[in-house]
Amino acid sequence: MNDHLWTRVHRPRPGAALRLVALPPAGESAAFFRFWPGLLPDDIEVRAVQYADGADDPARLAAALRELVGERVPAPYALFGHGFGAAVAHAAARGLEDAGSGPVHLFVSGSPAPEGAGPVRCPVTAIVGERDPAAGRADARSWEAVAGGGFRLRIVPGGPAYPSTERHAVIDQVLRDLHRLPSG
Repeated sequence: MNDHLWTRVHRPRPGAALRLVALPPAGESAAFFRFWPGLLPDDIEVRAVQYADGADDPARLAAALRELVGERVPAPYALFGHGFGAAVAHAAARGLEDAGSGPVHLFVSGSPAPEGAGPVRCPVTAIVGERDPAAGRADARSWEAVAGGGFRLRIVPGGPAYPSTERHAVIDQVLRDLHRLPSG
């Protein structure tokens, strides 16, 4: 555990083939993803990120996440960030790729790409709620500019809290894209 963030595993799966590191929006905790493990197949383990109180600097959190993933999350892994968590996940993915241990997929949700964001080499899926006033389709499509490994836009039902309220639909989209990954 470090001073800025740590992960919580609501349902440990030591033999999982893939870890999904999930970053909540600002003001939320790892509990935002507490129901996800029960909706995913047994070969995927969710590692939900918990931010420390007052941790609100995306660059500092991305550095902490890079350290945590590098030391404690076995490959392969994917990153999922919602809202504020999307910016942190993107910045961490870039650093992890530069270190040679990047994610197999980056899922960004409920947020436009940060201004001046650099590209990632992994595939990127942007997810947006069809009734989310904070982040619309154009915001989600802005991630295409940073998706060096391919881009998909997924629209799900719901408003701003759709990863929680419409979690089945979000997980269906995540699984749809994760199962497109090459095996081996």
